[in-house]
Parts: sequence; C-alpha cells; structure tokens
Amino acid sequence: GEKASLRHSLGLPIEYILVGCVATLRMLKGIDYLFQAIQNLRAHPIHLVIVGDGPQMERLQSLRRELGLEALVTMAGEQHNVEDWLKAMDMFAFPSLAEGVPQALAQAMLTGLPCVTTNVGGIPELAMHRQTAWVCPPRDAKALSEGIEALLEDSKLAAQLGLAARQHCIENISIQKMAESMERVFEEAVLNRSLAAGIKSSP
Repeated sequence: GEKASLRHSLGLPIEYILVGCVATLRMLKGIDYLFQAIQNLRAHPIHLVIVGDGPQMERLQSLRRELGLEALVTMAGEQHNVEDWLKAMDMFAFPSLAEGVPQALAQAMLTGLPCVTTNVGGIPELAMHRQTAWVCPPRDAKALSEGIEALLEDSKLAAQLGLAARQHCIENISIQKMAESMERVFEEAVLNRSLAAGIKSSP
C-alpha cells in the first residue's frame, strides 16, 4: 500500500514492475546499455525510471525516442527526495562503466532493493554475484537484461539479494565502519612515511 501510494504521488505507474536507476547522467554511467536491456525485455511488464540529471540528459532523451521507449522509460530528472523514489522501486539497476564509491548503489541496497550492477571500480566491495546483487560485466546490454530477467522470474532470489544487500551495507558502510577504515588508512600512511624516512636516513 505504501509503495502504491508513493508511486501515485510521484506520477509513476502502479501496475508495472518498476526498475530504477539513480545517477548523474554522464557517459560512464552506462545508461545507454540499460535502455538497450529494457528494449530486450519488452515482453515483461516492466517500467524503467531514471532519477538524475547531467550532461547526457538531452542525448538520452533522444535515444529513448529512437528506441521507441517513451512508454517504458520515465526520465524523472534531479530529485531531492531520492529516498521516496527508491522506496517506490521494485529493483535497482546500476550499469556503470567506471565507479569510485558507488553511493547510489549503497543507498539502493540499504533500501533493501535487489540490484543488478556491474563489476567495475569500487562496486565489487558491495556487490557480490548472487550473494548481495546480480553482477554483470560492463558494456553488455544482453548481460544486463539477463540479470534483470533472472530476478523478475525468481522472486525468492530477488528478495534474498535485497535482504543480504541491506545487511551487508549496514555491517560494512556505517559511519563507524567508515571512520575505522579511514583511521587505518591514516595509520598505514604514517607508518609507511616513518619507514621511508628511516631508510633514507640510514647510512
């Protein structure tokens, strides 16, 4: 009931399985491949919503028209209440081609959404294939569509991944955990500098 109410307030379709992505629309976010994946999945009752803005917005809107996806893809633009948009989704797709700290993916996982993503940059620290997410190679629309389809057809696996993702993020990316990791980085840097200085000063 809460999800239906959220979708109604956000102007999203209630009757479809909602696959979402939150990203700054740059080339390296791989949204092109996600559009192609959705095109491959026309037989399923799904709708894609892209939350975010950026330099690729106009080009992606043109691509959506070229692929005939206007009825299947909502381009929501920048939103301040991202948490509500995530809660309205059934699944999260994050097809990034390069990534540092995947904050949007972490937010989706903390929401408990089953996620389909790529194995680039810092993503594997959060997303482990069939453990906390469905993980695909980058630049592969077919693999993306297969991942989304796998979770559409196996609701039990989708639910398990969503729960495991949330638990993994709670345990590993809390403020305390991040502070402890940062402290270790600084300690190692100080130690390495001290060792280097000792070697340099030795006869």
